[in-house]
Amino acid sequence: MDKNDIIEENKAVHLGHGKTNPWIGMTNSRFKILISSNLRKTHGMSVRSQFVNSVQRPYAGSGRFKLGVDCVDCNKHFGKSEKVTVIGKNGRKRTTAAYQVDHVYGIHPLKDLTEDLSQHVADMMYGELQVLCYHCHQDKSIKEVKEKKVNREANKAKEMLKQFNKNNELGLDF
Repeated sequence: MDKNDIIEENKAVHLGHGKTNPWIGMTNSRFKILISSNLRKTHGMSVRSQFVNSVQRPYAGSGRFKLGVDCVDCNKHFGKSEKVTVIGKNGRKRTTAAYQVDHVYGIHPLKDLTEDLSQHVADMMYGELQVLCYHCHQDKSIKEVKEKKVNREANKAKEMLKQFNKNNELGLDF
């Protein structure tokens, strides 16, 4: 049995929600989370830190920071380890980094391990990065989520229209 046979057999295993995949010894969802979280850790320790080091410059403001970075949207300057206090979804205050390292074109979602993993890794490790302040990053993320929702709904409508036209061609009425 070669690698492709194993992949095809693994795809053929129809698992219900929460069922353990016999090939990996855990649910597919758990395995995807495990892979994705470890990739993020690796990205943070290597690619992200190298990127931040490449765009940092002497900190222009007062305070204890020696090095800082600039937001590409609003051009504000932040100390490399500067924090901001924000209000979370639950209404509580929390402290977070003043800037975020953002993938300009996003990361390919990891829906199917056999089809999406290589693109997900390539986007995570080699995708174009930029520095955004916390608020600009939040705005960009919200905008992207709304665009994805609109695209998803448009694709769904296209598929429904395609199916309707196909049924009409076959003379089926519903």
